[in-house]
Amino acid sequence: MLPQQYQLSDQATFYQFPSMIYVFGGYDQNYTALNLLTRIDATSLQNDTLAIESMATLNYARGDVWGTVSTDGQYGYVAGGFTNVNNFCAPLGSVERYDFAQNKWDLLPPLVNPRGETVLAEIDNQLYALGGERQIKGICKLKGKTDPGEMTVGMDEVDHLNAGKNKWEMVAGFPNRKFRFAAAVAPDNIIYTFGGQAPYDSNCMCFRTTDYVAIFGDGVSAAVSFQPVALSFFAMTAMAIWMAF
Repeated sequence: MLPQQYQLSDQATFYQFPSMIYVFGGYDQNYTALNLLTRIDATSLQNDTLAIESMATLNYARGDVWGTVSTDGQYGYVAGGFTNVNNFCAPLGSVERYDFAQNKWDLLPPLVNPRGETVLAEIDNQLYALGGERQIKGICKLKGKTDPGEMTVGMDEVDHLNAGKNKWEMVAGFPNRKFRFAAAVAPDNIIYTFGGQAPYDSNCMCFRTTDYVAIFGDGVSAAVSFQPVALSFFAMTAMAIWMAF
């Protein structure tokens, strides 16, 4: 059965081996935040069809989100985001875990600092949240014309879910305040982040995109950033030396 609303923008996805794609959250055409979870069976394309099914809904409707799947493939995670429920006055701090086998969402401890667009990644069963953005505090109480640069703030932190203490903790600074970027975990337990959107730049009156690459993980004492020349011998050598310490 198809959902009554369509997840048109700012949603996220999980992939469950070998063929299931899950789409969750996001906004509809009216920018209403959604709590929908839709499953797509990619094997159905072999028959020139697309098998789509509605699954368990999120505890909180949210858009501007990122998802990741645990390394053992049992769970999917989502954190933060924005919602029209509070008129986009503040980001969400709630974190949810989806159990693929039980088709169920459970709440986990909330983020240290609520935000949207935070990137989630898992290393050795340890969940991390990197970067993101938030509205300035009290944004809905502002009167008159507001400069775009005063409406949103890029986050510069890396948080870790400490399972023993059952809470999130900030463990490192992120080298660039940015959001809407991509990330991947390499086999050496290093998180690589690519590009993204920077905070408002009054010089161009725009939100610039960035071509920086940042890494974080085992052997890296703090998140470190490189420009696209990271593909050159010099930058790769610098990266190796940093990681060695």
